[in-house]
Amino acid sequence: MKIKTCTAMTHQGPLLKVNEDGFDVDFESKVFMIFDGFGGAHIGDKAVKFLSHEIKSYFTKLSFDPNATMPLYYHPRNLIETNALLNAIMNAHQQLYTQNSVLPLPLRGGASAIISVLADEVMSVIGIGNCEAYHFRLGHTHHLIQSDSFHLHQTEVFGRKNKMIPMSGFGLYSELNYTQRDFKIQSGDQLVFLTDGIHSQVSSDEIQHLFLQHQHNYSELMNAILKLSNTRGNLDNQTIMILEF
Repeated sequence: MKIKTCTAMTHQGPLLKVNEDGFDVDFESKVFMIFDGFGGAHIGDKAVKFLSHEIKSYFTKLSFDPNATMPLYYHPRNLIETNALLNAIMNAHQQLYTQNSVLPLPLRGGASAIISVLADEVMSVIGIGNCEAYHFRLGHTHHLIQSDSFHLHQTEVFGRKNKMIPMSGFGLYSELNYTQRDFKIQSGDQLVFLTDGIHSQVSSDEIQHLFLQHQHNYSELMNAILKLSNTRGNLDNQTIMILEF
């Protein structure tokens, strides 16, 4: 299955001066990533760059080297590419967690993420922390990855702010929690990956409505989604990636 378009946008948002979010794409390996860094200026953004580099390089080594082994994780139900990606993710997490363990708390950085790989017609999407992923097919929206955040303990006192607090993430704890979804891609499918600067303010129904409004003009669509999020009071960094098949 070929990817027709891949469009991404990241912005520091209406308040912050430093963007700790980020995205990365490896078209040769068919790996697509968005990150929501945390830790503060020049901490979260550095963690994102580190994670992106380590995941891509480790995945490439495992997936293209026939003699490579997978020392961290293996599951027989996964495709080779999915196992390689999970190993790359866990390796990057272990390195960042080790780096953080010798630092005082104010200097520790980490990130939430959506990381995916396409192998033939199968898409594996892995969610870590408070990012989300949606799958659009034939006018219907499927919530692939829900954020692992304090929204599960939603209260009227904190409201949407609970979606901004991750319960897991790269570099936080010794064990990395993640959600994995695998499915077969069809022609015309669209995937949307979002950091919490967007999904905490904009619902899936609203995103679907904007999709219909802007059709395949993804630049206009992304600007409209970011604008709607900001009018709702967003103060965080924002990143969105759209894949069309």
